[in-house]
Amino acid sequence: MIRQIVFILLTFAYTQIGYSISDNILMNNAGRDTSVLVCYDSGIIDATEFLSEDAQEGGRWSNDAFLFDSSTFNGRTFIYIVDDGISIPDSAFIIVRTRFNAGLSIDFNRVCIGDSILFNGEWYYEPGFYNDTIPYFGTDCDSIINRLAFFVYPEPEFVSLDTLLCEGDSLFFFDQWWSEDTVLDTVLLSENNCDSLIAFINIRIADQIDFEINGLDTICENESLMLSAFPYNYDYIWSNSATGNIIEINQPGEYQVTATQDIGCDLAKTFQVNSFDPIALSGQSFYQVYPDTVLSISIGIARDEASIQWQSPQIEIDCENCLTNEVFIQEDTNIEVTIEDNNGCVTIFPIVVEVIARPLSEDSIYIPNTFNPKSEQEQNRSFYIQSEGQRSYSMKIYDRWGNLVFSKKDLLTNSQNGSWDGSFKDVDLSSGVYLYQAIIEGEFFNGSVSLIR
Repeated sequence: MIRQIVFILLTFAYTQIGYSISDNILMNNAGRDTSVLVCYDSGIIDATEFLSEDAQEGGRWSNDAFLFDSSTFNGRTFIYIVDDGISIPDSAFIIVRTRFNAGLSIDFNRVCIGDSILFNGEWYYEPGFYNDTIPYFGTDCDSIINRLAFFVYPEPEFVSLDTLLCEGDSLFFFDQWWSEDTVLDTVLLSENNCDSLIAFINIRIADQIDFEINGLDTICENESLMLSAFPYNYDYIWSNSATGNIIEINQPGEYQVTATQDIGCDLAKTFQVNSFDPIALSGQSFYQVYPDTVLSISIGIARDEASIQWQSPQIEIDCENCLTNEVFIQEDTNIEVTIEDNNGCVTIFPIVVEVIARPLSEDSIYIPNTFNPKSEQEQNRSFYIQSEGQRSYSMKIYDRWGNLVFSKKDLLTNSQNGSWDGSFKDVDLSSGVYLYQAIIEGEFFNGSVSLIR
């Protein structure tokens, strides 16, 4: 339906120069001139629809134009002409104007999800664009269009935090730091009072981890020691990259160990291992004495807390824990004094006692001048040298013609083993005087001995 307003501007009788009303001349009738207002959305307009009722049919339109698009033309004049070739021609002016909307009013609205809007007396529940128009006064054309722009804020975000924190740790979440046991179920509102964030927070603090490091704090020279961490149900890693709760070390220094629970919480501790401070000792470590000598040996220790232990494989020690001992020396003797401090570190002080022969003298050497292989006393049956203290010697014996009848090395004084029994090649020699040469520990002796039978 074409919405229109028709204004009759002028109705008149067509008068042409040379004619008058009194002449009773016949005229064609194109109808009244008409002004028409149409709405911009009326579509294609046919000017024929606006001819007055008395307009004769069969007329023609100037330039054959009688159609136009209401949305593209602001206004146009159409001329309808009636001329049958007999009567006076007549024309009608059809003036068409377009009426545009007077205005557009847009109401922007955002609501929370699930909410509704009342617009011009009607509730709207779904987001979108909705129009409501007000007609132009006295016409069917829309003068004002009210438009509802209906938007919904985004759905709220759901977040959940369920975690276990180690003692002393913290977590940044929800725009704040968390470091204590917390159970929280909350809803945050946006600036439009809509639910923007629904959060569930459950934070638990793990039990405090703790452990001990056991072991000596001093490492002895050229030794190792064990360090252990307790309890055993943690994972341990040491600063020297060793793992496990027990390690063996052989160097002093600071050792750090980190214990980790199965949930990942950890704790680090350090243990200082000091180097061994050697015990300062004083005393003589080497002695030379004659056989059958009583020797007094003393040592000095700079620490009162140290313990002492004497031992020797050759002699008996009267006081094993004394600083001074008197020992009876008959042979070369090795003595070992062991000193242990309160850290268990040991210092060994070796003592060597060498037995040396007394100096030779005529008073200390006895060489017999006669012997009898058939003597009733055994000590007179062979020729051997006697002395104070046992000494080694070699012996050569010659007959009166200079023939060697006996030669022997590595003989011992005071012993008849290997001594001359008065024979030569298992044949008893005759009685007589024989010459001897003896070397006793580097000293030369010679003389004669009588063999008696």
